[in-house]
Amino acid sequence: MRPHSYNYKVSREQGQKQTEGAPAEKNPAAAARKQKQNRPRKHKLRPQQWAPPFAALQGEPLWKHFWAILAAGAALRLLAAITGDWLLRTDELFQYLEQAHRIVFGYGQIPWEYRFGERTWLLPSLSAPPLFLAKIAGWDSPETYAPMVRSFHALLSLSLPAGMYFFARRIHSETAARAALVFGCFWHELVIVSPHPIAENSAATFFFVAVLLASPAPGGIGRRALIGFLLGAVVVFRNPYLPPAALLGVLMLLPPGNAARAAMIAAGLFALFFAGAVDYFAWGSFAETYINYYNLQTSGYQQYTLNAPPLIHLKYMLTASAGLFFLAFAASLFYIRRLWLPAAFFLLVQVPHNLLVSGEYTNTFLGVPFVLVLSACLVAEWINKRAAKKKRGEELEIIPPQKKAAFFSAMLFIASAAAFFGALPNQKTLYVFQNERPLFYENQFFKANIALHNQPQETVKSAVFLLPGGSAHLFGGYYYTHRNIPLWFPFTDNHDRDALGLKEKTPQEIFAAAGQIFATSASHLIVPRGLQAEGFTTVAETPQFAVLANNNIAAVTPPPGAVYDIMDNGIVGVLQILDTRLKIISQKESPLTPHAP
Repeated sequence: MRPHSYNYKVSREQGQKQTEGAPAEKNPAAAARKQKQNRPRKHKLRPQQWAPPFAALQGEPLWKHFWAILAAGAALRLLAAITGDWLLRTDELFQYLEQAHRIVFGYGQIPWEYRFGERTWLLPSLSAPPLFLAKIAGWDSPETYAPMVRSFHALLSLSLPAGMYFFARRIHSETAARAALVFGCFWHELVIVSPHPIAENSAATFFFVAVLLASPAPGGIGRRALIGFLLGAVVVFRNPYLPPAALLGVLMLLPPGNAARAAMIAAGLFALFFAGAVDYFAWGSFAETYINYYNLQTSGYQQYTLNAPPLIHLKYMLTASAGLFFLAFAASLFYIRRLWLPAAFFLLVQVPHNLLVSGEYTNTFLGVPFVLVLSACLVAEWINKRAAKKKRGEELEIIPPQKKAAFFSAMLFIASAAAFFGALPNQKTLYVFQNERPLFYENQFFKANIALHNQPQETVKSAVFLLPGGSAHLFGGYYYTHRNIPLWFPFTDNHDRDALGLKEKTPQEIFAAAGQIFATSASHLIVPRGLQAEGFTTVAETPQFAVLANNNIAAVTPPPGAVYDIMDNGIVGVLQILDTRLKIISQKESPLTPHAP
């Protein structure tokens, strides 16, 4: 096997030197074979696809349009971040953003995962820097800092299309790299998910930063150590991403250098140790959140709460890609000897998640960029096949390969454009918390919270959300209210109705007597638009909700023991069931847990 080298300029010069001054071959056929062997290879197809894909890469400048395409991808992501304010899934607000608000501003609601030590503080910490900046600069209004946080995560996610470009160029060709960059910048899933601070998005960002660092060359000890740390962080943020992270780690161990290999392994282990140490500081026990998570998953919690149909993630992929990803994977099998690596990464994400019972759409997010890389390599194969046949004078197929490439690429862009406007069939099964297009959509609950925040500070003492349907974690919480006051949700499955002494009353009875019930306990009511309450005046309205202010603010005295923790009845039942099996579950508070005012 010849050396795995990508320095085509050097290869061309060496080939010329070997042919210059060489004695003429007596056998014309042998001379023709030798001339064919010495012919310099074009840059379009990599030699020796089975060789280590992260060997040294030299002498290949960036595509001249690289930064322009990446800037266009950044603009589209910022548009999604600024104009779209909605939940991709329930964890996004109360497990990440609300907890980041607690870190920076010192108060917020506490979901059961942070009451019982089932979530690491590292994930909400990723959203803390823009909040700290907003606090220091005096921009501590949710209308200002919420778009800042979304834009921060959207820009971080640019590591995905950039990493896809280098990854495709490394394993296949410049043609594939360019297609991968374009697909990565404009594919709807990568754009729509980018502003959302969920674990899968953060893990994918760290993964492709590692790919970027690995792409120019394996690097020395420092770079290899940073790559190892990033791969360890991928596992910390999303444990089921261990298989693809391990594969990339193994590929990075193939280039020579024992000291660099040791540094990479040590850095990866340090990332895991650091996560365990954070748990020790937060919960008093090393790696407690990961131990609790493992015990919950193996003790019936998933079957009790998150039971999903078999192969649900394949159904999600079918919906999100309009079937194009299935077509790309099937067609890539004809070129598997050159496309095995992106196919392997894709399968290492998809297979474990389809075997698990948890079925949230975003769980397999890391697989999306790899199937896009696979699609880009497939397009490059078709283009190169046409060029090769034309050069040899062979007859082209009924459907020319170049037309296949153009048609498939056009279909990808049509599907992506349709998804931005909510026009894909069954798209609501993907983005369950918005019923319109993902761009230019704002959650109406959040708008009601912001309207409450904008009331004069001296008049806001407590608020009651009389909004039937849904759970407390679907509302804006303190992240969008940004007032250190009691918030009550008596119509949800939370225990607020009991705390307010309304256990025996129906929502209709509470609506009818809201003015009397909350005359001295609530300074504001958030109600469906058009509803009135005796003793309250409408001071703000959104398209769906209204904010009512108490006419006698001086008489308002919020009840003691304001509820800050979210402990709905379903989760209490789960914990009661598991209490005899999980000795580690106990109601203890993190040192970071603030108490109610």
